[in-house]
Amino acid sequence: MDISVIVCTYNRSNHLQNLLHQFRGQIIPDDIKWEIIVMDNNSTDDTSDVVHEFLKRKDFILHYHRENIQGKSFALNTALNKVSGRIIAFTDDDVLLDKNWLKTVYDTFQEFDCDGLCGRILLEFPQKPPKWLKKELWGFLGYLYYGDKVLQIKDEPVFGGNMAFTREIIDKTGGFNTEIGRSGNKLSGREDTEFARRIIEAGGKVMYQPSALVWHIMDQKKFRKSYFKKL
Repeated sequence: MDISVIVCTYNRSNHLQNLLHQFRGQIIPDDIKWEIIVMDNNSTDDTSDVVHEFLKRKDFILHYHRENIQGKSFALNTALNKVSGRIIAFTDDDVLLDKNWLKTVYDTFQEFDCDGLCGRILLEFPQKPPKWLKKELWGFLGYLYYGDKVLQIKDEPVFGGNMAFTREIIDKTGGFNTEIGRSGNKLSGREDTEFARRIIEAGGKVMYQPSALVWHIMDQKKFRKSYFKKL
């Protein structure tokens, strides 16, 4: 398997359904073999039903697993034990994918012989954000933009909504730190940034690829000052 895509999800079946529909439209050569692993982190909604409807369609290779220990880092580590790809890509259930996302991820590893990649993450606003939500705060909402040119990541943060690493480098540096990361409705995070930083500190070559593009769909509740204070 060339690429495994890990999607961890918790009680957001509507977003997950939209994401899986988008994978049906990915433009990727037939000779690139890929799969999706949906890791359900103890959801109580109809996530299982949504995924099993896609399993019936057989549009692409799709696997469904559950991790009942609450916490995204636990779910990610369980998913790492289920994948078979030599490149492991990560995205979130609440994103819109560029149609060339998978192909761009694959091509970047081939062109730069890198150990990892982070892509551009723009924000998709269903409605106009409030005036107080200035662009310098967008990073707290998953926004990631380091320019329009490919560059090597040094100290810059890497976000889990759009990143990928080789199986080899992950095996060398280990999985996600289960002492940090989002858990249920708790807004803690940083498991993605810590994971990538550990790889870079171990000598891993991680590239920023702006053409690997996703849009993070904004929830209206994130437009509240109380949300940012809690975060």
